[in-house]
Amino acid sequence: MSPECINSGYKKEADIWSLGVILYQLMTLELPFDASNKSKLYKIIKKGEYTPVRDIVPEGQYSDELIDLIP
Repeated sequence: MSPECINSGYKKEADIWSLGVILYQLMTLELPFDASNKSKLYKIIKKGEYTPVRDIVPEGQYSDELIDLIP
């Protein structure tokens, strides 16, 4: 669920955010946001706390352009 959906309901930006989450998962084989309950998960999503792709995947596995799609 995107931060926009948590705060104010669905907007088209949520689709772009969701695409970023899927891309992150495909590249790292990990979830960008994970928590033990929904409340904690919502807080993590709102803060945008996640491990950058560059810190997870081996150097050279993906192009810089692809990695830069996920800020």
